[in-house]
Amino acid sequence: MTLFMIIKAVVSTQSTGIASLIESLDKPILVHLRDRRTIIGCLQSIDSYGNLLLSDTVERVYAMDFHGDIPRGVYIVRGENVALAGEIDLTNEPTGKRKPLNQILAWKEAERLSRDEKKRRIRHMSQEAGVLQLDDTLEDEFYQ
Repeated sequence: MTLFMIIKAVVSTQSTGIASLIESLDKPILVHLRDRRTIIGCLQSIDSYGNLLLSDTVERVYAMDFHGDIPRGVYIVRGENVALAGEIDLTNEPTGKRKPLNQILAWKEAERLSRDEKKRRIRHMSQEAGVLQLDDTLEDEFYQ
């Protein structure tokens, strides 16, 4: 067997794109969505459009290098909203990074208020300097 034949055999057994998730059926996967949310659940089904059916799903919320989980149960994710998906090992997860959900949500709200205040100050300074500011409401709505 030549080196070319070995490489061809290895490449032909590796699936790409959505097909690679078939190997992760009944295993926990992490799905990062286009709207910047992170979903973790057990992959139950996948179709040709990349739509995912997850069970025992949680939405992971991050704030200040910590995270909390919001239970979501059974979750359907439309394929066009998936930015990244892959199998994860939940047994090696560091427990020191997990905080109570109400604390994470409070920190996240404080980060949002700080970001909004910073934008308000920049708009105010730009108006005083006579600089035209582009409207970023569409960006704000998309990334909330």
